[in-house]
Amino acid sequence: MPELTFDASASRDAFLSVVNEAVSQNGWDGVGNACTEFLEGNTPQTASTYAEACFVLAICRFLQEDFVEAVGFAQSALDADSNVSEYADFLAVLHVMVGNLTKSVFYAKLASSVPSVPEIKALLPKSVPSLSSAFVGIEEEPLLSRAVIAVSAKEWETAAHWFSQNIRFNPGDKKSFLGLANCLTVLGRYQEAVDVMRGAMHRLGADSEVATKLGALLALTGEFQQSKAVHRLAMELDHQSPVAHASALLDMAISPDADEAALIKLGDEWGQRFGVEDEGFGESQAEEKDVLTVGYLVGSFSHREEGEALADILRHRNEKRFRTVGFGYGALSDARNVHFQKAFDVWHDVREMDPVTLGAVSFAEGLDIFVNIAGFSDPELLSAFGSRMAPLQVSFGATPYGAGLANMDAYLTSEVLEGTKNLRKDQLVYLKGGCQLVQMPEVQVGEAMERPNDSLTFGTNAELCELTPQSAEWWAEILIKHPNSVLLLHDHDFENVTNLKKITDLFGNFGVAHRIDIIKSATPDEFYSQIDVFLAPKSGHQNRSILTAAAMGVPVVCCKGDHAMARSTADLLTQMGMADETVGDNRSDYVSLATKWAEDSEARQQLKTKAREKVASSTLFDFKLRCSEIEKTLDSLWAKAANSAA
Repeated sequence: MPELTFDASASRDAFLSVVNEAVSQNGWDGVGNACTEFLEGNTPQTASTYAEACFVLAICRFLQEDFVEAVGFAQSALDADSNVSEYADFLAVLHVMVGNLTKSVFYAKLASSVPSVPEIKALLPKSVPSLSSAFVGIEEEPLLSRAVIAVSAKEWETAAHWFSQNIRFNPGDKKSFLGLANCLTVLGRYQEAVDVMRGAMHRLGADSEVATKLGALLALTGEFQQSKAVHRLAMELDHQSPVAHASALLDMAISPDADEAALIKLGDEWGQRFGVEDEGFGESQAEEKDVLTVGYLVGSFSHREEGEALADILRHRNEKRFRTVGFGYGALSDARNVHFQKAFDVWHDVREMDPVTLGAVSFAEGLDIFVNIAGFSDPELLSAFGSRMAPLQVSFGATPYGAGLANMDAYLTSEVLEGTKNLRKDQLVYLKGGCQLVQMPEVQVGEAMERPNDSLTFGTNAELCELTPQSAEWWAEILIKHPNSVLLLHDHDFENVTNLKKITDLFGNFGVAHRIDIIKSATPDEFYSQIDVFLAPKSGHQNRSILTAAAMGVPVVCCKGDHAMARSTADLLTQMGMADETVGDNRSDYVSLATKWAEDSEARQQLKTKAREKVASSTLFDFKLRCSEIEKTLDSLWAKAANSAA
């Protein structure tokens, strides 16, 4: 493209001629790059030429939807040459589009008081709206609105961009800080998310909600001591926040030093503190009925895999015996809730509901049984189960350590999740089909990388919080037993400088850092295609990873775990009928199982040929059977309650 080279005597006509020719040949991006080089170079510039270059860059940034830089360059143009109406007018348009009407009006008045330059006006592309049309389309918090729309479409990068832009214009907007951190978390950029929330703590001051989010993110990056300290601050800032206290409990559960008895104690204390006192919605009691009305509090699970799995189960319900009422996020007609349309007879949007309103609505629906699915994912709504909203109230795997709620009558769980110590005081009801809500992964076996015939590849999909010294120690022992082996880590923001050093130091402690490779694959399928044996972290929540590996025929090795969340992997493998060859009780078992699979290539090949069929045929994915078991269990609990009432 033509070079934008000017000296101090360069005329406006000469500058605009080169710009127009460059736009026609190469578009605005090329012009922007050239203008940047021009402004950053040593070429002498007149004030007029400098202003024109800044204005061109402002247009380029606008077209790239970078409104922050667009405003900055437009302001620089106006500062350099305040006698051009187009510079002020463009600033007026930009400020309308970012929601700052006061500044927009100011620049509009300024634009009307100085002359227009037709040659400058001609530069503006048709996609730049006029000030009048920008005002017609005005909306409150326009950048935040763009971010929310992108989130709804699961366009996380786009949403992150708009949240970030809004923060630059509105640095005190807590919703944007939280939204940006959530987007970065979904994208796996945990360290960036931590930095964003640290910025929010600095900008917004002591805020319980911000501190709670930062504490959760610190736990995800494996900074458990910092996480606990920040969670303590969050709880201190708001003693009455069920969310802050629930988040602290859940993050303690993923800590390597998690203690089951302590977690159960915290769960009981949470319910005693936050459970809503009985509001007296009614005095209905359990009695024999032909049709039972069952409510399911799905909450935020509506838009997650758990919600879709629940829908797959409940669409097999016995409609003659059960009338079902769903309580979730958004309208039933929303695209993300379509899967529930065959699962529920009635639906209520609970996004803006408080516990008392939830109780009133559930009583108005005449619920006989109210099942909580969301648990601590929606702690404010969970607290409603402290009151009596239905004659029978049940938790479905939602509170793995209990919740201390006075009117929660039974907890549906599995024997594996609860373990052998049975420390809970709650009424536990074991489901043979388990209580984990998962879907069969769609996988496609990719091509494995070329490697020497005697080499062996272990792999793990551990997050930062799961890369603990204990897991690293076990994996190092396995690598040392197999000198020609390597361990592949599926990338979870591991190439971030801070995280990479953590990983290098962690495995360097055992002398195996040089045998660790970070794999940045486009899809999980590509990663699992490269490994011979999958090693689950010592105490991780690896449901999706385990299912994908198993469905692709990759042998899995895990340890049973010391508490409910840590046992979820073992529970899934048990439901799939694979426990004997994949689940160990201790370190010795874990290493032995890994060695067995590593040294038996024939067994690995046999597993690969029949894996998907075996996984798909397990009770875990027999949704009709699982629905029948749940209904029989609820029927049995109802009969007991009716007998007690009689």
